[in-house]
Amino acid sequence: MLAIILPGMFIIGFVAQSLHLSKPAIQTLSVVPVALAYILMFAVVHGYTQARNLNEVFSHTMLGEHRILSRLAAGSLIGIFLSNTFLIILTLGLYTPWAQIRLARYRLEALELEAHGSLDDFVAAAAAEVPAATGEELSSLLDVDFGF
Repeated sequence: MLAIILPGMFIIGFVAQSLHLSKPAIQTLSVVPVALAYILMFAVVHGYTQARNLNEVFSHTMLGEHRILSRLAAGSLIGIFLSNTFLIILTLGLYTPWAQIRLARYRLEALELEAHGSLDDFVAAAAAEVPAATGEELSSLLDVDFGF
């Protein structure tokens, strides 16, 4: 974090001295490196913990005899968080729906079903049962809203 803030402050100080900026302008500009460090730190910590948590949760999820696997990569998730944040800031928030879809698409592409037995039997048995709240809970875990 200091690797971003200290050089950023040095550059701002150099630019401010060269352009003879006022004290309020310098104070306003000094927020930029701190904000960049915060965004980077958030993306790294959130991406890593979310990838680890979702992989762990899904590795213990079973649907009957079938198993769900998650192969989220922390690096890819961090890259998505950083680029989405940059694009949302650049477009003043207009990119937000696309960012959410991009994140949901990556999360869903990282999931796979390891089938043990016939899926037709599983579907037939599931259709005969009373609907459960599993789908709702799964959508809240992935932070996906289907609008029902």
